[in-house]
Order: sequence, then C-alpha cells, then structure tokens
Amino acid sequence: MSNNTPSMPNIPSTSVALPQPIQDALRVGPIKLNLGAGYTRFDGFFNVDKFAEAKPDWQMDLEATPWDLPDNSVDEVNMHHVLEHVGQDVATYMAIWQELYRVCVDGAKLSIIVPHPRHDTFIGDPTHVRPITPISINMLDRQQCEYWVEHHYANTTLALYYHIDFATENTIFDFEKTWMDRFQRGELTEQQLFEAEKQFNNVVLQYRFTLRARKSKAMA
Repeated sequence: MSNNTPSMPNIPSTSVALPQPIQDALRVGPIKLNLGAGYTRFDGFFNVDKFAEAKPDWQMDLEATPWDLPDNSVDEVNMHHVLEHVGQDVATYMAIWQELYRVCVDGAKLSIIVPHPRHDTFIGDPTHVRPITPISINMLDRQQCEYWVEHHYANTTLALYYHIDFATENTIFDFEKTWMDRFQRGELTEQQLFEAEKQFNNVVLQYRFTLRARKSKAMA
C-alpha cells in the first residue's frame, strides 16, 4: 500500500445523484463502499445497490458508468457475489473495472467473493452472466500482464488494454465440506484436492479474492 496521503476529493456541486451523507463523508476523506450490497450490510460502509427493495444507502446501477463519484475517493470496496451478475458484454464489464480503478485511491483494498463457475450455485442462477476465476482476476494485474508480454504468453492483458492495475494479494478457495472432510481425514492430498477442483463440479463453493489498487505505475 502506498504511504502517500491521498488528496481530498473535489466534490462537484452538480453531483445531485450522490446522497447527502456520502457527499458529507467525502468532504472528510475517502469512503468505503459495499457495492451490490443486496440485503447484506457492513458497518462503516456505504451500502450500494441497484434495487430499492434492498434499501441501500445509495441506489445506483453499477453498469451505468461513469459513476457519480470523484477520482481517488474510495479506500475500500466489498463486492460479494456481485461480479458474476454484471457486465454481460465485455465493454460494460471492463467499464466497471475502469470506474473501480478511477475512484479508488492508491492501495485501496477490494474484497471480492464469487461463486465457482463449476458449482451448482453458479450454474443454476439465470442472473449469472460471467464466470470469474483466478486467471481472469490476474488479467487485471499490470505486472502480471507485462510478464506475459515479455514471455510471449497468449493471455489477454486486460490491465494494459484498459489502463488499470489491481494486484492480487490473496486468493482463497472455499471447498465444499464433503471434500474438505476427505482431505482432513487423509483420503486426499492437497494436490489431489486441487486437481479435483479443476475436473469436477461442486468441489469449490466460491473464490475469495483480496486485491489492491496500484495506481502509481499504471497512471504514469
């Protein structure tokens, strides 16, 4: 995380779409957002959702970009079971990432949870439009993309194309209990457990990613 103190965001007087509590908080410093909150709320975060039924702090459609937020105005973002629902076309999906990058301060933390694409919870939901995997998340990392270019990999270098940079700090696989029980009983090695994740349905329930916005190099 950068040690540089972010400058205070300049709130346009015409940002009438921003609720007053968010405008007031932004005058103090960067804020925390729980995007696509649904009915799950986090203390200390402004809960944002498209649907009024969820009673969000801010009713906003993530796919409608640009967002009514100033640059460098957010220092933490939660997106729990959100990304798989948005951006069915690539342009819309990447516009969301570009907005995330624009509004985040250098070093901002992103907590992302998505269902595993070979789990019934992903397959069975008609509102799921896009699988999210560790590989697709790595495509948002500028250093990773530069490595692929240098070594002539065929991976799509999204970070370079869209001028964004999100470093993956941590990735957690939440294995289904039946598979974890087998591993803990010694019936499977760790290697066999991860091989099963690649081959079979309903082995991993979800991925949990921790990302950091890295702005100094990508913005140079």
